[in-house]
Amino acid sequence: MLRSDIMIKNCLLFLALMLLSGCSDFSHKVVTKRDLGPNHLEKMHLEGPLTYLGEGSQCIAFTTADEKHVIKFFKQKGNLRHRLLHSVIPVYHRKHARWEKKLKDSISRYITAYTYMKEETALVGIHFKKSDDLSPIMLIDKSGDQHTIDLNAASFVVQKRAKSFTSQWAESKDSLIEMMLSLLEKRAKLGFHDLTGGYIFDLNYGFVDNKAVLFDVGRIQFSEVIKDDPKREILKMKTRFYNRLKSAYNYEIEDERT
Repeated sequence: MLRSDIMIKNCLLFLALMLLSGCSDFSHKVVTKRDLGPNHLEKMHLEGPLTYLGEGSQCIAFTTADEKHVIKFFKQKGNLRHRLLHSVIPVYHRKHARWEKKLKDSISRYITAYTYMKEETALVGIHFKKSDDLSPIMLIDKSGDQHTIDLNAASFVVQKRAKSFTSQWAESKDSLIEMMLSLLEKRAKLGFHDLTGGYIFDLNYGFVDNKAVLFDVGRIQFSEVIKDDPKREILKMKTRFYNRLKSAYNYEIEDERT
């Protein structure tokens, strides 16, 4: 490439960055118009406006107006300026490549969870490629600003809204423990384990329709070894669950070695 061509390209990039610097359109914050997997949406009415719940490294979560469902939109890396810079500056390109891998890994796990652990993860829908049959919906972001987003273009999952472990703990300790142990056993028998180690159950698990569910599935992984012989995984997760109850809730249970 001639030096003059490089200068022109850089000038155009600079102008684009300046024009986009003040852009606050919510759609620029989420993954859109990408073919990253299948679409499986049960027929449901997602009632807007969606209200901001929180966000992690990969997703931004909103609740529907009736508070029956949670929609998690998958986040773009950085802002528009960063995504332009990654094409011309090596360090941004490397960071973007790492982000892309994490995004695809996370989406792959949600697809796996929907396929094999739908009930255990409260998933009722996944949407990872562009469609044309969904209506736009209004949402309210963290700052209280309103946006309209085209669901047809967005990458997202829909889950039943779970009641948190902490909010339910005081009401019925014994039944919560029983539901959690049942879920951990079933998950292991299906061959899945948690890459986070499962030390903080009360942050990633909740309850829907009198059943325990794992609502953060971004770090689950399948293992043929665990599926063939789940006893060790069940014992390990059971012990960590008991340890968490003791350290965080001052509730001690005798760990039966079975």
